[in-house]
Amino acid sequence: MESKVKVVEEEHGDFQWSANKDKTEFTLLKDAKITLTLNDGKKYTFAFKKGFICDGLSVPKVFQWFLPRWLDKNMLYNLAGVVHDSLYADKGYKIFTRDDSDAIFRGLLRMAGCNRFHASMADFMLGIFAKSHWGDDTFNCKDLVKLTIK
Repeated sequence: MESKVKVVEEEHGDFQWSANKDKTEFTLLKDAKITLTLNDGKKYTFAFKKGFICDGLSVPKVFQWFLPRWLDKNMLYNLAGVVHDSLYADKGYKIFTRDDSDAIFRGLLRMAGCNRFHASMADFMLGIFAKSHWGDDTFNCKDLVKLTIK
């Protein structure tokens, strides 16, 4: 089922991260927020608490030449993975479906400067490999995110 959700605008604060040695896990060093305006006209603010952990874009190493796990100079690119991880960990906060969550991810990648082909391929791969992660809070961090809607 194709999602009708589209990201119209985003605004994010200063996200500061610490990476583990092999750059496969990233820990938030201070509280930070990202607000997404979706095509329903509502503003969705994801407030992340210090200590939130994610793995960036969960891209297998063999494909990271095509779609990197993390880009130090493009925080919005990284936040696409962060927001997506939080949506998956909490099953879309009982608001968004898996398809909606994937559409938000794809939209943020496009806003971060990824071309349509890369963003669509990332979304396609999610459809294949990420299904089993819906509701999976790998890093036990879903309680470190609060979603508010205005």
